[in-house]
Amino acid sequence: MKRLSIDSCCSTLSGSNQMKRYEIGQWIGDGSFGDVFKAYDTKTRENVAIKIIQFQHRDTGLPSEVLREISVLMELDHANVVRLLDVELANFGCCLVFESMDYDLSGFMEAHPETFADPLVIKKLLLQILEGVSYCHSQKVWHRDLKPPNLLINSDLTIKLADFGFARTVDVFLSSYSEDVATLSFQAPEILLGLPYTSAIDIWSVGCIFAELVTLEVLFPGTSDALMLQLIVSLFGLPDSSYWPEGASALSKNLGSKAVPTASTQTLKSIVPRLDPEGLDLLEKMLSVNPHKRITAADALKHPYFDDLRVNH
Repeated sequence: MKRLSIDSCCSTLSGSNQMKRYEIGQWIGDGSFGDVFKAYDTKTRENVAIKIIQFQHRDTGLPSEVLREISVLMELDHANVVRLLDVELANFGCCLVFESMDYDLSGFMEAHPETFADPLVIKKLLLQILEGVSYCHSQKVWHRDLKPPNLLINSDLTIKLADFGFARTVDVFLSSYSEDVATLSFQAPEILLGLPYTSAIDIWSVGCIFAELVTLEVLFPGTSDALMLQLIVSLFGLPDSSYWPEGASALSKNLGSKAVPTASTQTLKSIVPRLDPEGLDLLEKMLSVNPHKRITAADALKHPYFDDLRVNH
């Protein structure tokens, strides 16, 4: 998708009377299906962020994913989920107006790596992420694309889940869901293997984010499904049929004759040596290869890793 310039953004918004109240600032980034700009709301006198989504084909209207993001965010209300303030439909597409945040987590890590030398900072951020995920799951919403660029953070270390373009509200069990979810490096094994999945995919993504908060490096920098699976197996070993029957079978078919170690060639502890034993235990529970054994967000919030935050709260 071609990036909108500020001039073209202002020109686009000038066609909407409601959107004339916003003074457009710098381009922030590209969220799902649109460009995001900083803006100033002259009515409320607050800074906001505006995602501008243009029709790719006027006869088909807005992508279903955009409508899904709007409907999901209109139902969510939590301190660790970004607030959707306004939606404006226009002849060019639509504008989503969000509360303003200082950074996305990826940009914040790049700009302030020294902040993450403090284990307490990592703990506070992870707690907030899990609070947001736990709330979403309690509302039957799966985010399905959790990664640092989709987490927004302020300088006071308040962090919020954002970019719900791939989110799904799940009211009833379905035997299968779209495999076109989550950025590759944060995809859970069950997605990579094309198996039915649950909200546990979000926990795997949060586990990958947790490790990245500690090391400031992507845990699984795979560039294909096959490479991702090899990286996961090299860390956790090849699951046997007694541990994860459907996964073991799918992995065997997927990897075929590729040279894959049956036992892990490194340990999670060696990757995150700064993490204390309780943090390592939580990370291991979040990165359980078997999704049925993966810890839930609600249970993760009760983990002893967070005990000192509860004492000091």
